[in-house]
Amino acid sequence: MNCRLCDHAALDKLLSLEGFPKAAQYFPDVSEFDEDKGITLVVVQCQCCGLIQLSNDPVDYYKEVITAASMSQPSKARLISRLQPIINRHDLIGKNALEVGCGTGDAVLVMNEMGLNARGLEYSSENVNKAKKRNIPVTQGYIEDYACEQKNDFFMCLNYLEHQPRPRKFLKSINRNLNQNGLGYITVPNFDFLIGNSALHEFVADHLIYFTEETLRTTLEISGFRVLESQLINNDNDISVIVSKNSPLLMTDHMEELTNKKTKLKEFVEKVNSDGKRLAIWGAGHRALALMSLSNLREIKAIIDSAPFKQGHFSPLLHKEIISPKDIDKYKIEVILLMLPGDYASEVRAFLKNYHKNMELYIFDEIQIDKVCMADVDQ
Repeated sequence: MNCRLCDHAALDKLLSLEGFPKAAQYFPDVSEFDEDKGITLVVVQCQCCGLIQLSNDPVDYYKEVITAASMSQPSKARLISRLQPIINRHDLIGKNALEVGCGTGDAVLVMNEMGLNARGLEYSSENVNKAKKRNIPVTQGYIEDYACEQKNDFFMCLNYLEHQPRPRKFLKSINRNLNQNGLGYITVPNFDFLIGNSALHEFVADHLIYFTEETLRTTLEISGFRVLESQLINNDNDISVIVSKNSPLLMTDHMEELTNKKTKLKEFVEKVNSDGKRLAIWGAGHRALALMSLSNLREIKAIIDSAPFKQGHFSPLLHKEIISPKDIDKYKIEVILLMLPGDYASEVRAFLKNYHKNMELYIFDEIQIDKVCMADVDQ
């Protein structure tokens, strides 16, 4: 098999555990005793993402949430104490919420009692029927095949992710059912607790994935989420995280700034040209060439650059010749605009003071165009 998360082919075998029960919810009757031979759990780790996982097939019921009893009052109180700060901080009262893998809907009921507009998603029809008898809004289905009519502002997934054979697809399915600024609360068992207590008997066929805080973060980040908070809960047995859906970077302000730069450059070049002066731009780096082209600076006479391999060639789109600093007089350049990154501009200013001290010099610093007084230039 390849890694369940990143699909990398190189997996290190960590251990084999023979004679293991074939599932946590397998209870053979007398007629099955002869066939109940157990299985071998094979624990592997991805060399690429570090995720610890079983190479075994998932149990038949991995889509279902197995609940032995209703949520106890102490458990309910703990859940409320963890959700309340999230609800308050992110103003979630009245917002749509979804519990993925909700069992019989106890946590859905808690969210609704706390002021959310929550519903659950559960694959087990038996669990769904139990929830509906208690008037808890639960839909029968599995998240990878689910598309809600109204997207959610918040989701919850409690100790269910570790059962999933395709964690990235599972999480991306949750992601697509969220609004742009959607948040989530996820809990999973803590592998560091298992290994820290040498509790190898805590491996189980139902749990295909064994998360550390680091690999849980990796899993979430490559599945479209950003981890806002992470902490250990339940006496370090579990990891809980608060996540937000990754939002696309807004480029509107940057496009406006690009327009401003183009306008300033175009107006400057046209002004120099209208004064009848020959203008060259010093700088044939990719940033300068791109900005010249975007600004349509056809009035410049040449582009100056110190790199011999660029000299004698022409700039893209504008088709302006790239010349050596030695050819400044040959091309009768009267005004130079520096468009250079970092420390190169100071080196060029020193060169011009030594060899072209009467040159009219300007510098573009990505914000504005300033005239340089040669007398103030350091040698």
